[in-house]
Amino acid sequence: MVHSLRHLSLLVLTLCATARANAPASELDDKNFDDLVLRRKKEMWLVMFYAPWCGHCKHLKPIFDEATPKVRSYGMRMGKMDATANTDVPKRYEVKGYPTLLYFRQNKPQKYKARRDVAGFIEFAKVMKKDPVLDAVNQHTLDADAKRRPVTFFLGQPGVENRMKSALYKTFHAAAFALQDQFVHIGFAAGDGGDFKNIAKEQSYLVRLEKNEEPRYYMDLDNEDLTAEDLTQWMEYERHCIFTTLSKDNFYMTSVSVKAVLLH
Repeated sequence: MVHSLRHLSLLVLTLCATARANAPASELDDKNFDDLVLRRKKEMWLVMFYAPWCGHCKHLKPIFDEATPKVRSYGMRMGKMDATANTDVPKRYEVKGYPTLLYFRQNKPQKYKARRDVAGFIEFAKVMKKDPVLDAVNQHTLDADAKRRPVTFFLGQPGVENRMKSALYKTFHAAAFALQDQFVHIGFAAGDGGDFKNIAKEQSYLVRLEKNEEPRYYMDLDNEDLTAEDLTQWMEYERHCIFTTLSKDNFYMTSVSVKAVLLH
């Protein structure tokens, strides 16, 4: 009898754990949003604001639910809110169209710009969990990473001891963190870089790298008042390739560029 009860208890616990693991996106509302999303700073949340009558929302919701349990292991939670039944939170974040996807990292809302399918949500969660800056210990590491994305920004600090603790590295890292969600288009790397062919400088340098194009350098790197926002603005401007082949994955980010882009 005791053995049977233990077996039954174990079965119930297993079923409950399985149900939680396969649970769909959390239902959010004006009352529980702050507690679930904003007060858990260590977790990143991806939130879909939808309207029940919206056709695009009806298409996306099952995809969103399917991806939810698959991204939890990467530290991302997913939630959805009926923006017609709840008005306070959608108004706070200026939600005007449906579906609107925002991700919250360290309580800061940002527009979700990656693919809207299961694989896209998983890739987003994986990338956003990683450090945004690759430690390029040698030329081969930098070249291999640069091949994965159209544009790479590299910070070289020749001869700088404990460079990852330097003010310049921290400023670059903060800028890369802010732009990490653009991983389809740009990458970030840092290293000594003193002997990297065709780009090395004697002093610290920040360079934009694109295949078959001349390297372009940030010209005000020694400014004592340099901020992450300064670097972010420059990298935002320089993030596009000279010629960009449009696809469903890059059309949005290309169309909202701060730089004039010729679409053909």
